[in-house]
Amino acid sequence: MNTPNPAAEGILSVAEVLLETVHLNDPTGASAENPVTHYKDSLVTDGFLPMPSPMQRRYGSKSYHVALHPFLPFHSQAYMATVGRMPGAYERATGESLWKAYKRMPTAGNPVAFTAISAATGGGKTVGACALIAHLVITEGASCAYVVETIEGAEEARQHLETLLPGCVACFTSIHRANARPEKVRDYAAVNVIAGSQCTEDQFKAAQVVVCTHERWKLELTKGADVGVRRWRGKDRTLVVVDEEPQLQVTYVQQPEDVALLLSVLSDTTLRNEARHYAFTTHHAAAPSLQAILNRMIDIKSNANVPQLYTADLVNADDLTYISTISREEISSRLSGVAPLEAVVQVERLSTTVEFLKAASQGRVFYSKGDGGEFHAYAFRLPVQPRHIVLDGTADLNGWNAVGSHMDIVHTEKANYERLELFSVRPPKMFRGHMRPTGILRDAYRAKPYVTWLLEFITANTTPGEQVLVYAKKALLNFGLHKLPEFDSTGTDDRLLSHYQGRVIHWSTLARVGASTSGRIARSTFAVVISTSRRALRSLDSVV
Repeated sequence: MNTPNPAAEGILSVAEVLLETVHLNDPTGASAENPVTHYKDSLVTDGFLPMPSPMQRRYGSKSYHVALHPFLPFHSQAYMATVGRMPGAYERATGESLWKAYKRMPTAGNPVAFTAISAATGGGKTVGACALIAHLVITEGASCAYVVETIEGAEEARQHLETLLPGCVACFTSIHRANARPEKVRDYAAVNVIAGSQCTEDQFKAAQVVVCTHERWKLELTKGADVGVRRWRGKDRTLVVVDEEPQLQVTYVQQPEDVALLLSVLSDTTLRNEARHYAFTTHHAAAPSLQAILNRMIDIKSNANVPQLYTADLVNADDLTYISTISREEISSRLSGVAPLEAVVQVERLSTTVEFLKAASQGRVFYSKGDGGEFHAYAFRLPVQPRHIVLDGTADLNGWNAVGSHMDIVHTEKANYERLELFSVRPPKMFRGHMRPTGILRDAYRAKPYVTWLLEFITANTTPGEQVLVYAKKALLNFGLHKLPEFDSTGTDDRLLSHYQGRVIHWSTLARVGASTSGRIARSTFAVVISTSRRALRSLDSVV
């Protein structure tokens, strides 16, 4: 094999090529004279496709980068095994970012930030993460967990992992559990979500690789329970992948007036036991700190030269010492002369101010000049965990990530939106504000006029032969209206595909946009998002 000159040839990125052979310092011990031609030669596992691939043969002499990479050749084979094709350029770049995230994530202690992958929806995060888990299990004997938002996503991940690691995977959801309720199983089967296997609690805890939903994972974090997600055989799992950002933070919006109210309550009323404890002072010990914080907030808000978005320094360590002594019970006791209903409201408002100040003490606060000026702080709903990677398609679009430090984001290749045009379309007045369970999504009768209008809209804005992506609410697709003979001429049971007036329409939801649908997405020239949420619009930016 000829040695390329990097200066002359250039080192091709992962997003361009995969190498033909593995070199001398590869952990498998292969060499240019004795290349690994089948991964099981060195990893003692069955079922993977032979190497090198056609792309590796083509670019085999041009890049050491992939040749020396410990994960990417396996990533390529995992794609072939699970999806039936080689990964695309963007998907290979995501694979490299996953490996970087794994090497960068904290493995012990009390980390201050989750490690997150920011790659566009449909960019190969799910299959790539499954490949990484399989690679770690095979090469290191690792134990891993894959945590997803939906039962549908859990079954998809289970299938990928079972293909790569037969006999090592257990999935636990309401339809994957042993003795699952028949009506629950039937309801999911009606929308083509069928559990490929079931397990007991004990079987789940004993499995080397597990798949579950956010709810089970959060149970461990919030209740201290051990239900087999983060630990295996008494030790922390090597890696926990959390697919989709699980609402990690809670936000608080406050004004100087809110802190002034808290200061007033703690200053105007002195409890007897407090007076003895604080040498008969006339106010709570936290009052001086609250006064200092209030002054800082007023100074920032009155400064015309403050930037539009300003990271504020409001609460220091000494302030926090006193603020931490303020409890809901104490606030309530100081409102004993207030009407009961009003007292409940006041306790909630003042307790929120205390939580705002605690969050601000960690540096998680900024001032926004918009809307008359507001102070925003955020705190974690869930404690940050070591050995975790969060897969979040909108991590780099999330404003909280831009001003905070709770996410250590590993970026991947940016999608090219150069040829993309975005338009905001208002549906007819009869449909506006009714895309909810009590409106259009209540039943098929109410949904059909909307689907009729949607298909007419698509027909009016496309030409016969075009491929169209419709990103819809899952509840809307569950009615199956788009598969009625009057709306679909395919004659198939594929709920994600229909033909209407010569248009090929691919139907999808956020949960289903992944490697299995990315080919359909790539072929689409027209896309429609049916949602009022900003998250959906960000996902459209990612997948089109």
